Amino acid sequence: MNLINKIKFLLKKPKVVIVTGEGRACAKEAIYQVLKQYFKIGSEILVFETNLTNSALAEKFKFLITKSSLPILVVTQVGDIPFDKDFFAYKEDVDLAWRLKLAGYQSVYNPSARAYHRRAVARKTDLSDKGTITNRWGKTALANYLSYRNHLWMLIKNEGYLRIFFHPVIWWYELKKIIYLLFKEPNTRKALPEIVKQIPKMSQKRKRIKQIKSIKNQDLKKWFK
Repeated sequence: MNLINKIKFLLKKPKVVIVTGEGRACAKEAIYQVLKQYFKIGSEILVFETNLTNSALAEKFKFLITKSSLPILVVTQVGDIPFDKDFFAYKEDVDLAWRLKLAGYQSVYNPSARAYHRRAVARKTDLSDKGTITNRWGKTALANYLSYRNHLWMLIKNEGYLRIFFHPVIWWYELKKIIYLLFKEPNTRKALPEIVKQIPKMSQKRKRIKQIKSIKNQDLKKWFK
């Protein structure tokens, strides 16, 4: 964060981050380690961890969230906490966004918000088949491996089985990809046994995600347009 943006931040009221849900201690520590690089914890930003299943604590934090004039971010569990640790890297952000949408959370665009993402792999081509292949050539073998593995795990966890196998856009895209991988990316092919091996685990996660689903399929379609 540059000096100008930090000054703008400090001119506003301190921010509050509330971490709750299963695994909240681990999630809080991860969030804390990131935030302390940019802000003074306790003065510029406040980080709380709480179990909102405790009715007394829930009431206190409900009051804080609804009555306080401080900007508040609540980080909670949505199927996994908050990113799927099995993914390690690549697609974990899309997976989280998908689960949030399934759980009924709304996405709001705030033009004044700033996000900082350090990444080594960034797409520099269009979305055509040729552009996609060129983009893959510019990535490391590990990046392509993880990206493909996590892509399929994400579908298994979040997408409807009927759409995976019968939606023309999905199955045509997946068919083209697997044919390309079979002939051009031997290292990425090695992900297939791991993908298959973890299907039971991903299916269990799918069941948990389904339990928190609160959005209709037709409403979800709008999100992908």
